[in-house]
Amino acid sequence: MRTHHLHCVKNHYTAVVVGGGPAGSAAAHTLAKSGVEVCVVDRFRFPRQKLCGGLLTQRAKKNYAAIFGPGWEEMYDYRCNGAKFFDGERLVNSIYNYGELYLCDRYRFDARLIDKARQRGAELVQGERVTAVDLRHRVCKLQSGKEITCRYLIGADGVNSVVANAIHNGKTSRNGKAFALEATLPAAALSRKIAEPEIYFDSIEWGYGWIFPRNDVVVVGVGGLFSKNRDFRASFNTFYRNRFGSEFAGVVKGHFVPFGEYSRGMGRDGVLLAGDAAGLVDPITGEGIAYAMQSGWLAAQSVLEALSGKSKYVNAEYRKRCAEITGELAYAAKIRNFLFSPATRALFITALARSASAPRRYMELMSGELTYRELLKNSGRKLLRLAADKITGT
Repeated sequence: MRTHHLHCVKNHYTAVVVGGGPAGSAAAHTLAKSGVEVCVVDRFRFPRQKLCGGLLTQRAKKNYAAIFGPGWEEMYDYRCNGAKFFDGERLVNSIYNYGELYLCDRYRFDARLIDKARQRGAELVQGERVTAVDLRHRVCKLQSGKEITCRYLIGADGVNSVVANAIHNGKTSRNGKAFALEATLPAAALSRKIAEPEIYFDSIEWGYGWIFPRNDVVVVGVGGLFSKNRDFRASFNTFYRNRFGSEFAGVVKGHFVPFGEYSRGMGRDGVLLAGDAAGLVDPITGEGIAYAMQSGWLAAQSVLEALSGKSKYVNAEYRKRCAEITGELAYAAKIRNFLFSPATRALFITALARSASAPRRYMELMSGELTYRELLKNSGRKLLRLAADKITGT
């Protein structure tokens, strides 16, 4: 494994990856495995804390196996086979014995992924922030003053990406993003046992709340569209009090999250965006880790195609490879409006309560066994009939 002190870091690499999370690790692992000289730059030192519910789906498991190979069993902390869906205190629907859901601590999960990339030969510069990016010359300027040039640059530095900000000329807005608040609590301190993930659709405007078990701790959080909510802390406090019957007195941390608005260009001029930096998060299921690994792998594959001479235009190749992901997210963004809009949310809850298959559909979306396009095709008529019933009162 190679962790480089700054004085040992070279001035030029074939590829530089900014950000060492799931997207960056997948990209670096894939490139290094093929013998490409690649350097990962991350502002933190691993292992490091990362705000995230930590839900891993069958989609994440499949992507992990395709990219990193064996070792999935060491990547998660808790496993279950179902979930519960609530509207207020009312259990609307649930599913059991579906398959497997996994929950991880990102502190360990991300550290293990970047270690796998380092074992393949990727170099890692950690605790060093990229302050600016020169897109034309593909130069990363570090906080220390060091500059690293590269032939290809992959921006995998999260929702507040420095690389994406450079691509969009600083014209990024928080209004299209969600904001989440969450706390990690000892399971023994709660008033009841949490055995499987719980999703609450009443807890915040244009979003939902969650309670995720993870062995001896539980993650409690709320997240919603930033522009639709004024006081996230009040929403969190209310959510916690309604669920556990007491006031919350611990530490709550917050972070922005992509909410269906992905980067249409996915980069430019030999610079590629992956994971949260590209906005690749499902606004309905919250799936982000699986898409991060997949997009990092696709970015690396596009670079390899360009290096081999098989593809002349790396950005066009990457957009083509990501079309499956972005196509799904485009459909998800349309359905998001139906699920979260105050005008139709009650209709969605009614449909969820009436349908024996709805929870399974939700889980199939998360695992990748069902696409949003298929969901719309199969469920569109049912929703129209339900809407007609609501209007006529039948």
